Amino acid sequence: MLQRGMTMLAVALAPTLALAESPDRADPFGPDLRWQPIVEVRGRLETTGSPIPDSRTVGQVARVGIEADRGILSARVSLQEVRAWTGDEAGLTVAGSFAPELAEGWARLDGQLSGSLGGRLTIGRQPIAIDDGRIVGQRAWDLDGQFLDAIRFELMAAPLSFDVINARRFDADPTTNADPFGAGVTIVRAGVARPGPNVDGKLDLLSVVDARKTAALTSTTGLYGTLSTGRTLGTGEAYVQKNTDGDASLVSLELGYVLGRRRAWVTRIRYTTATGAPGESGAAAFQPVLGDTHDQYGLLDLVEPGDDLGLNDVAVTGELQAGARVTLRGEVHRLGSPVDGSAFGYETDLGMAWHITPYAETDLGIGQLSGGSLGAHVGAHAQIAVAF
Repeated sequence: MLQRGMTMLAVALAPTLALAESPDRADPFGPDLRWQPIVEVRGRLETTGSPIPDSRTVGQVARVGIEADRGILSARVSLQEVRAWTGDEAGLTVAGSFAPELAEGWARLDGQLSGSLGGRLTIGRQPIAIDDGRIVGQRAWDLDGQFLDAIRFELMAAPLSFDVINARRFDADPTTNADPFGAGVTIVRAGVARPGPNVDGKLDLLSVVDARKTAALTSTTGLYGTLSTGRTLGTGEAYVQKNTDGDASLVSLELGYVLGRRRAWVTRIRYTTATGAPGESGAAAFQPVLGDTHDQYGLLDLVEPGDDLGLNDVAVTGELQAGARVTLRGEVHRLGSPVDGSAFGYETDLGMAWHITPYAETDLGIGQLSGGSLGAHVGAHAQIAVAF
């Protein structure tokens, strides 16, 4: 895979490098080597309970590193230390690396043949995010993040784009998993985009295949599209998933509208259904492959599409840019089962993000679930981050 990717990039970059050899052409690697330090410190407090909070988790992460750029070549290395303390009725649980570990370590080669044609090859431990992150995305909710050992080749020929990614997450404790990799996927994405001031949209075809022999999940294929025109915003996605228990699916549609002359207020309504079919070893259910369910299914994370009864989520959201540095948001979810029509409950979430400075931000959130078969739950979080 690595040899094939390097060959493809060499072919794509050959005209650029050939032109650069001319005395009238600039060095593609540029005259200067630029260095950029990476510093990130985050602390987080979470409380959850039913119906009164009875569990508290305090977590922190410190990440330091450096990035170097010279023309078409760039590289980044960062180390992080993660710690977490959880106190509940069972006592105190301490988790985390408690020792610096490699968070990122990648090298990237960019080639630009023209304003609309170019390629990029990235090798090493890196974050992988596709579209909104539901299927393949960063786990921003977790303090330790999500970094994968990957080879990623990107080709851009506007309005078309194409990605091929082979990614792994290494499991440092082989006693918990016979497979030395905690996750392994091959990702192919082909897309078309039309950016513009009046009409802006894109459509992606995404295929994610599990590259491990021990995995129950085999493949996820689908479409993701966005369209905005004037003050109207739209997002739609549909995926079919195959695993050892049977086939499952996820469909989501969202419609938004922008209010105010300064586009400070955005309101949206979203419908999501995730279903499965009975198989030989039980009910198949749609599973996020490398995604984060929090952004899609509420703050409390009590219901996921992986549950046997599936999930219907009808959500109304609002976001207000209250000044240059403060963003307020609210969500109301009606969570239920698409199989038997039962109601899991109604969840209400409120949040605020405050950019104290360009380098520091605090995020507050509180959520409550009630009125359904899951009972009453309350959760809240407070997080502060300093990064540059």
